[in-house]
Amino acid sequence: MNLTFFYSTDMRLFLKETLPFALGVCLACLLLVSCENQTNPIDNPVPTDGAPAITIISPDNPRFSLQEGGQATVTLQMADNELLSNLRITETEFAPDGSQVSQGLATSETLTGNSFVFDFTATVDPIPAYSKLTYTCIVTDSKGQSDSTSFTISVLPGADSPQPYDILVYTDDTLYNSLQDQEYGFNFSSRRALPATTGQNFDAFKLQLDIAENSGSGQGLWVPQLNSPNNESVDQDSSIVLTDASRFNYEEATYNSLFQAFFSAESYYEQTPRLREGDYVIVRLIKTPRPQFAVMNIKELVDDGPGVAISDYIVFDYKVTTP
Repeated sequence: MNLTFFYSTDMRLFLKETLPFALGVCLACLLLVSCENQTNPIDNPVPTDGAPAITIISPDNPRFSLQEGGQATVTLQMADNELLSNLRITETEFAPDGSQVSQGLATSETLTGNSFVFDFTATVDPIPAYSKLTYTCIVTDSKGQSDSTSFTISVLPGADSPQPYDILVYTDDTLYNSLQDQEYGFNFSSRRALPATTGQNFDAFKLQLDIAENSGSGQGLWVPQLNSPNNESVDQDSSIVLTDASRFNYEEATYNSLFQAFFSAESYYEQTPRLREGDYVIVRLIKTPRPQFAVMNIKELVDDGPGVAISDYIVFDYKVTTP
């Protein structure tokens, strides 16, 4: 009993004297481990300053057709994660044949804050009809980074001005599915339908193909689509506009209305989306020096149905400009 009591008393004394020290050591170790697992604030990366952004918020379509003396107002919105500095808008004039005539500064504005809305009004000064004005809007932030957007004005002649080109009218032409061995392409000026090129050199036909059926689908799965091989061959891959009667008057089509419809279009295509009966397809032709156009009125889309030999075809009327 005495031995047991002596041992217990001694152990209590030992714990009383050593436990605080042991706990202190453990706490220090835990703190050390915790510190080692934490990232030193100095090693945290500093957020990268992003480039500013600029967009046209009005109107929805940044392409206009205006007569001499006309005006277009564009609303620009700019933003930066730190601080905006400057807005520059340049004006570039292009002649009717597409060559650049001049380039200059339209306006330069000092900006403040990290968000800014700016209205810019462009006025068409006396320049030749069918010219184009392209405005490039460049925003810069306080660290010299920049972003840009642009809009274009196509210049139309006065309402009483004579049309520079006549319009020829044709009806009931046909294009076949390109998967079959029949006429899948067309030249609007010669009114010549061009056959499939199986076993022939396709490049030899490209400059003749103003338009071609190019879906690559059929036998009940036909999704009729058109492209312009000759435009692609001269690196004009956005030469097709798709519209309809709600936006274009086919019956009253003139060179000026085709010019306006093409250059004011919201979208340009290398290949059309799926065609629908009633669509109008405006094609920019590769004639020079001034843009020429043809417009197709898609009258009928005939799908041969599933399990039948491919005989899908498109029936269309068209109008084409001519000197």
